[in-house]
Amino acid sequence: MPKYKVFISSVQSEFSKERQLVFDFIRNDELMGQYFEPFIFEQIAAQDANPRQLYLDEASSSQVYLLLMGKRYGNILSDGISPTEKEYQAAGEGNAWRVAFISDLDGQQREEAEERFFRKVQNELSYRVFSNPSVLVSLVKQSLYAYLKYKGIIQTLSFDEQTRDDVSMADIDTTKIKDFLHHARQKRGFPLAEDSDPVTVLRHLRLLRQDKPSNGALLMFANDPQYFFPSAVIKCAWFLGTEKVKPIEDYKIFEGGVADQISQATSWVMSKLSVRYGQRNVEA
Repeated sequence: MPKYKVFISSVQSEFSKERQLVFDFIRNDELMGQYFEPFIFEQIAAQDANPRQLYLDEASSSQVYLLLMGKRYGNILSDGISPTEKEYQAAGEGNAWRVAFISDLDGQQREEAEERFFRKVQNELSYRVFSNPSVLVSLVKQSLYAYLKYKGIIQTLSFDEQTRDDVSMADIDTTKIKDFLHHARQKRGFPLAEDSDPVTVLRHLRLLRQDKPSNGALLMFANDPQYFFPSAVIKCAWFLGTEKVKPIEDYKIFEGGVADQISQATSWVMSKLSVRYGQRNVEA
């Protein structure tokens, strides 16, 4: 069986290390290497053909397109578009499975052209955020694994993707979805509008299978997640000192949706921390 071509695209100078890391992972991983053949321009020998056209041809003929985005937009060609954005367009015209991976800039600003490109990508497909190369490789692995499942090569579903016979959209709290949309749009520019239909939102998040909410959807948005998963809670204990010994000074169990649990547990832990602020004296 021929391997699926994976085109790895980015501004080369910004992500040279990451590109090679992803390339090596796909080539050397036992599962991924069996089904995928990665492509990066660094591996192509010098040819008489126009290199830009070669890359576009490779992008348009790829089955999977992986885009790495950061601060830089790259060199702008005579038509005002960078080679990376041209590769993105070519892959889309070729109906490739496109996935974007966005570098966490930690408050740094993107170039204006890159910000525009990012908004375009954001409106056209889902994306994942990575903070370091190892996280990027993990996200690439998840995405390629999802592609194999999409193609029917791998049939096993993760727990979050599985569904239950006793659930329907009636078990989903639409208020939780609206709250999610509001915060997701504010904090990371989520592409769907705040008034989007719940089914549309779950489908976009890949939390819907055969019109049924998946386990992941129930954990996030169910009216009563613990009705379906009693053990899906966060338990926090406060011990005095550095050893876990009785008596326990305080103990809490947080229920509800995953996001609510995280928020409540974080607030509880922070309330137990003893933090002091002092004034630093600086001599002239």
